[in-house]
Amino acid sequence: MERKEGRLTICGAGIDFDRDLTLGAAEALRRCDVLVYIHKDKTRLSGILSRYLRPGARTVFRGGDSWRLVSAELRKGRSVVYLTYGHPSLFSEGRQLEQACRAAGYPVRVLPGVSAAGSLLAELPALGVRDDGLGFCVTSAERFASGRVSPRGLPLLIFSIENELKDGGRAFFRALLSAYPARHRGWLLRCADVMGPVLAKPVSMAGLKADPGQAGHRMTLLVPPAPERRVRGASKKK
Repeated sequence: MERKEGRLTICGAGIDFDRDLTLGAAEALRRCDVLVYIHKDKTRLSGILSRYLRPGARTVFRGGDSWRLVSAELRKGRSVVYLTYGHPSLFSEGRQLEQACRAAGYPVRVLPGVSAAGSLLAELPALGVRDDGLGFCVTSAERFASGRVSPRGLPLLIFSIENELKDGGRAFFRALLSAYPARHRGWLLRCADVMGPVLAKPVSMAGLKADPGQAGHRMTLLVPPAPERRVRGASKKK
């Protein structure tokens, strides 16, 4: 008998609502042998598991090296779904899993869900946040703190800022206040998800530094483009 080849499907669960899954991701869950989920908190997945996961599929709530878990199942010829929040190729180990899977010679496919970035942008008008629809820049707080992000006149969405503020956020605020004036105003946002309703709170850059505790769990900082700074004494072009 020919041995079945293992395959990996990396799926985004959006912001943990079953409505944020794509039809492709739902079908992958119905067909998989093993589900590996990035969190240990099963309550976030209750709707998704009860509605889509194939009865009898093994569920593993990740507590260690995901590739070790996934590769062990692939060697057994099993169909594995790795499920993570948001877009599986952003701010998660989804990209690393994809690269490791390809390097090992196993078939792999990535199916993104409705990410928090898309959800937030859809909610901005209702929250009274101005959005010109001309695009935006998305990054993590860790990467922004490294000084390697330049939004170039676009609105900036900075995810997971609470992770960078736990130790005072020195590097984060150094980067923030070098890129924006202290009085420049932004928004602390959180999508409506299984953990609670949407939240939106206006905040200045200096105000956030003075009270970093405002940035709660899973909150995103939206920073509109700063006004261009004029150089004193610069001559006007004719």
